[in-house]
Amino acid sequence: MANMLSKPLDLITSTSVSALHLGVYVGTLAVCSCLGVVYSVVLSLIGQHRLNFNYLTARSFHYLCLPLVGVKIEVEGRKYVDEVFAKAKRG
Repeated sequence: MANMLSKPLDLITSTSVSALHLGVYVGTLAVCSCLGVVYSVVLSLIGQHRLNFNYLTARSFHYLCLPLVGVKIEVEGRKYVDEVFAKAKRG
């Protein structure tokens, strides 16, 4: 009888944790999108390339959201990303 009662509680607990993670994700996404607008304005004024504010926005999301939600992201093909940034720096 105890097993039957614990299953609904597990479902409620996992659902509320999932809803909390979703709320944190969406909230952080909103904050980072606003930061992206600020980054684009500031970096455009000082003459930086547009890839720089895309990079800053993605890094902001990475450092703000992922530790709170508990997700680990690993980039595949990092050498291609590094090549793009090397070309952007050269001009």
